[in-house]
Amino acid sequence: MNASLPRGVSRAIVCDGSVFLNVEPDVAERGLALAVGENVARFEAGWDPEVEAPGSAEPIYPTLAANALIDRVEPREKPVAELAEYGLNAIEEWRAADRDTVQVLIKDRDTKSVFHLADVIEVRPHDEPFTFRAGIAAHRARGRLVLTVVDGSGREEVEEYWFEAAKIGGANLFNYKIVTHTLAPSDKPVTIRLALAFDECTEKQSEHPPFLFLADPCVIPAGKDVPEAAVYESGEAAGSDIWLKALVPAAVSPHLDLRLLDGGSFYALKPGNRATVSLVEDHGHTLIMAASEDAVYRFEIDGEPAFDQRLGPKATPVRFPAEFQTGQFRRMTVLDGTGAQVLFSDFIMMPRLLTPVDVLQAESSSPFPGPLMSQAGHRYASLQAQMQAGRTPEEYQQIAYCLAVVEGGYDNVKLKT
Repeated sequence: MNASLPRGVSRAIVCDGSVFLNVEPDVAERGLALAVGENVARFEAGWDPEVEAPGSAEPIYPTLAANALIDRVEPREKPVAELAEYGLNAIEEWRAADRDTVQVLIKDRDTKSVFHLADVIEVRPHDEPFTFRAGIAAHRARGRLVLTVVDGSGREEVEEYWFEAAKIGGANLFNYKIVTHTLAPSDKPVTIRLALAFDECTEKQSEHPPFLFLADPCVIPAGKDVPEAAVYESGEAAGSDIWLKALVPAAVSPHLDLRLLDGGSFYALKPGNRATVSLVEDHGHTLIMAASEDAVYRFEIDGEPAFDQRLGPKATPVRFPAEFQTGQFRRMTVLDGTGAQVLFSDFIMMPRLLTPVDVLQAESSSPFPGPLMSQAGHRYASLQAQMQAGRTPEEYQQIAYCLAVVEGGYDNVKLKT
């Protein structure tokens, strides 16, 4: 988007909690700063855009066109119109938000068929691994995404990824099965072909037709996510390859904009987002959350990036990766896609066990899978050390009673006379 930027600054990118500037040499010498309220951070030179530039992780997409979506079908002897209807983003409620989604409605339920996409993904020569990524979903259908990778010598590698019945698609990518395939470094271009294969209808008595969905197929550098970036351009042609970088010095808010400082002048770079994120329900391992604006938000756990997820006005389940479910309180922060503004923050108890502790204590009996509560871990370690140290029979009885108290909980303590 066009923006008012200092003279000699051709481009500004707000991404991943940082701001990147493409500047002329004299601008780099006089120095620029970034400010949020009274908090200021200086821009530093020496940043290598080939290594760290947000643009270096931009996805490579196929050029999907609604009027030329499918190249050919199998079986070839049957007309396409008899096998299926297809479209690109044709059914809005079953389109991944802001992402191209191929939608195939199966008309002939009794015939196995394969639909080959007309466009391919061309990957330039690369000296680091790349990753193909896409979301797949289905209704009442068993089928596969067929991925064909053709290297520079013409050799083909074919991989198949099966649809899952629980992944039904829709606006949120959370409802798609995310498939990935790693492309090894190559000094020659690599071509990726895609096809959707229908094998059978899983609900033969249903009056509704089977559907296949393919959302947001793309290729990115391996190990890199694609962070959201706000790009501002002054309209000046980029006359140098000098880039500066500064971390956003404080959280942007609806009342505190992100500003670029050049001497005594300042330039509004990113206004505070007035979107709100709310916690609707807390089920421990899963939170139900909503946002006033439909967008992709960044989740951090204890200050470290954890995952990105789309939220909107409709309540959406947010599930935490297993490594965070330790039974301890953790600080969960939700930021906007650029990582510049905090929209929600709170301490959340992430349980280690799905079954509530009081239910386990009341309805089950030992042995339990380790400490029921994180606070009891040191007690278990102490009792274990006592057992290993070697005790008298009377002391072992006392240790066993201590263990029963720790595992049983307050309401289940059996008093001894």
